[in-house]
Parts: sequence; C-alpha cells; structure tokens
Amino acid sequence: MNPTAIVILALVLAIVCGAISAAIARSNGRSAVSYFVLGFVFGVFGVLITAVVGRSTAPPKGWGSVDCPRCNTRQNVQLSDDEFQCYNCNYAAPTDRY
Repeated sequence: MNPTAIVILALVLAIVCGAISAAIARSNGRSAVSYFVLGFVFGVFGVLITAVVGRSTAPPKGWGSVDCPRCNTRQNVQLSDDEFQCYNCNYAAPTDRY
C-alpha cells in the first residue's frame, strides 16, 4: 500500500473516531469539542473512554449551573438568587447566565 494512502486512511479513521466521540459526548451533556479531540488523538480508545465516562449531572430542581467568570469553576446556584459568590475564589458575580 502507498504511504500516502496509509496517512490518508489514518486521518479518516481519526476524524471518524473524533466524530463518534463528539456525538456520544454531546448526547451525554458534555463538551463535544474536547471529546472530539480525545477521539481524534486516541482513536478507538478515545471512543471507549467517551462511552465509559457517562452523563454529566444536572443541577437539582430549583437550581442552575453557572461558571465563575474569574476562575471558571462550575457551581450550582439557586435560581432565585440575583448573584452568587464563587466557593473557589470568593468572587461575587451576577447569576444572569444559567
């Protein structure tokens, strides 16, 4: 087999594994881009890792999930609160981004 054909076949396989990983991750509520990279780099093993990781957990009823704009820590806050204080960096921010 031609070396160019092997490289093209490897790239196609990597893209397919990345796309499968991204689709699984998106259906489980996780980042499709980061799992695409995982599947692209690690191939079939990346797809298996994506399948094993499972779903992300949703916040409890009456709560929303926000990311701190300062340190990017994800945390749950009550929907009725106008602002929250990050438990990681103590930054106070509005809760307008559920």
